[in-house]
Amino acid sequence: MSSKQTKTADKKPKGAHPSDLRQADAGTEPRWNGKRLPATFEWDFPARLLPTRRDEVSERWSDRMDMALVDAIRASYAQPGPGAPSEAMLHAQREYHEAYGQFLYHNVAANSIHVSCGRGCSRCCHHFVTSVHALEVLSFYETLRERDDLEELVESCRKRVEDYDAWKEFCEETYPERTAAERDDLALEHYYDERLPCPFLDPEGACGVYLDRPMTCRMYLASSPPEFCEAENVTDERADVFTIPADESIAVRLERLDKAADYWGHSPDLYRSLVKLHEWRRRWTPGT
Repeated sequence: MSSKQTKTADKKPKGAHPSDLRQADAGTEPRWNGKRLPATFEWDFPARLLPTRRDEVSERWSDRMDMALVDAIRASYAQPGPGAPSEAMLHAQREYHEAYGQFLYHNVAANSIHVSCGRGCSRCCHHFVTSVHALEVLSFYETLRERDDLEELVESCRKRVEDYDAWKEFCEETYPERTAAERDDLALEHYYDERLPCPFLDPEGACGVYLDRPMTCRMYLASSPPEFCEAENVTDERADVFTIPADESIAVRLERLDKAADYWGHSPDLYRSLVKLHEWRRRWTPGT
């Protein structure tokens, strides 16, 4: 390992394994715990596009999602100024998540999909949470502000961001031949390998912010036995981990809403965006 790579590895917290993930010689495949990583080693959970995703019931709930996001965009334009989302925006956010829940329930049932996920499993709650939208972060933060442990939770989010960024730097230096997307996948994989629990898990392993969890958590499912969601097994061919996304039109609305709702420098990963929003609020709206 070069001196530059050694310096990067030293940034990792105790218990991490960046020094176990290395290229022994130029041109060799990287190894983890002495094992050669497969050529397809990447972080990719495919979207399951079901035949019922555009049937009559799905279309009805997709329309409800779309209408809720339109309402949220309109409410964002009516804001007197930045600082906190209006009740109309929060209501639209709740309507959007509720409509997606109905969309998901219908598609799972209509296609007889066995879902292994259950309360307290929490194996998926060790990911670095990405693909989160601005209105979700605003709603999430409003709930956190009512908690006595707000500062502790924000600090935990900050540490998760530092850990992930260190893995990204490590992957950029260690895998220069990989594409940026592949290095991002590897950073997510290494973060998951550390088994860092989400700061919002309760002591029983259940989601402590279940009603406010972002869409990326809601659409993530597994039908294989829980052991295949463990870090060492999640890339096993027997692992069946996937997402059930909403219609593509919803993604277009969300991109527009991100621009309308963001005033603090929203980032698409949850922990980073929460930290940035908290710092913005402390600086510009102290005491609120």
